[in-house]
Amino acid sequence: MQMQLRNLTIHELGHIFQGAQITNNHIVTKRSFDLLIRLNFLVKNLNLLLSLRRKMHRCANH
Repeated sequence: MQMQLRNLTIHELGHIFQGAQITNNHIVTKRSFDLLIRLNFLVKNLNLLLSLRRKMHRCANH
């Protein structure tokens, strides 16, 4: 199953995390939850940067 992090909200991430907690039957620490949220922001920012770069290239070409 491929997950697109950029399309997930923190609320949705929480639900996924809770689901993983139940299925794996172990406690997910707050630290790893924070890391997942941070990863989500990084992915969002990365996609934003990539789209900005594409726009910049388009402007430079014309």
